[in-house]
Amino acid sequence: MRSALCACLLVLGAAAAVPAAEEPSLKDARQRWLRGNYEEARSQYEGLLADKDPKVKAAAAFGLSRTLESLGEYDKAQGAVETALKERPKDADLLARRAELLYLRGRWDVAEKAADAALEVSKDHFLAHWVQAELYRDRGDLKNADAACRWFVRAYSQHEDNDDPIKDPDQLLLVGLAGAENARWNNLSDQFGFILNEVYADILKADKSFWPAEYQSGVLLLEKYNRGEALDAFEKALVINPNAAEVHVGKGVAALMKLEFKDAERLAEKALKINPNLPEALRLRADVHLAVGDAAKAMRELDQARKVNPRDERTLARIAVCLQLQAKKDELEALTK
Repeated sequence: MRSALCACLLVLGAAAAVPAAEEPSLKDARQRWLRGNYEEARSQYEGLLADKDPKVKAAAAFGLSRTLESLGEYDKAQGAVETALKERPKDADLLARRAELLYLRGRWDVAEKAADAALEVSKDHFLAHWVQAELYRDRGDLKNADAACRWFVRAYSQHEDNDDPIKDPDQLLLVGLAGAENARWNNLSDQFGFILNEVYADILKADKSFWPAEYQSGVLLLEKYNRGEALDAFEKALVINPNAAEVHVGKGVAALMKLEFKDAERLAEKALKINPNLPEALRLRADVHLAVGDAAKAMRELDQARKVNPRDERTLARIAVCLQLQAKKDELEALTK
């Protein structure tokens, strides 16, 4: 009896010595998202929305919206941010994220207001500045778009000159995107190499899980017709996050460039299984249909992409091609106008 009691006490003591499992943190949830474990990330972010710290709740809403976007649940992503803004209406991160989501849905006027509101709170907010740059570009205001992109180049240089380099991966990614636009418009070919070898490389040094850096490297390399290195970059991104739908589309675009239609269609389908509303994947599938002369099927894909963002010129241009092929002159003229 005594030996049994001692054994029981030993078991209880050992159990008491085991520390309780820590609650998931914002860092944990972000890593789940970056690694493509979207449902786990979603669950963790939703749990963090109940945190007593308002800043944690706001960051959780931001992260949740990104996770929902990765799954193609754009309305829910917007809803997560809108709900959080009711408690923190002056949160610059949430306002900038609201602007980003509104821009992605083609709601330019309200996106601009949200970006302006974010910059009133934080005049150097990177995401808000990037949304402004995209809006200027897409409206055809290239002078202001170029100035907005130059802001990122100057910000990066100033931090370097002050021996205070930018280390945040999200900010560095925007520096790369804006720098590439600036290089395109001003014929700065050397800048592309700097973005690939310095900016995006620094991101991966800071966070090896940040697959968007590899993805954007692949996109830039593919733009420059370096298909081999682009595919290498896409594969590296997929090692980090096999559920990065955008990367599968990138590989599909590379396949289409080589007229590998079956591979391009397969990769588009793979992306759409992850995010059934991804405009890039829908456009890729439409391109495959157009390549074989099936404008009707292409139009169905493009109509779905247009529902996500009715103002994306990449979608509208393809719709114009379909209307031209179908000899729908009046609809084509209306769309062009």
